[in-house]
Amino acid sequence: MDPRCPEVEIGLGVPRPTIRRERSPEGSVRLVMPSSGEDLTRRMNEFSEERVERLLRFDPCGYILKKTPPPAGWSA
Repeated sequence: MDPRCPEVEIGLGVPRPTIRRERSPEGSVRLVMPSSGEDLTRRMNEFSEERVERLLRFDPCGYILKKTPPPAGWSA
């Protein structure tokens, strides 16, 4: 598997701009880049769905999620 972060996978640079989750007026949660107002929800959802499909081919018994990204310059 590719060790890059999801934000890089959807085309954000390194270092990436700040992104945050926001609740829309309809009540859904959106992924937004505050500096531009760009909504990244669709791109991240598409990436996530593809990544899950790829991972399921390996018949995993678990998946580790990290709260924070690794420090700059870190490699797997």
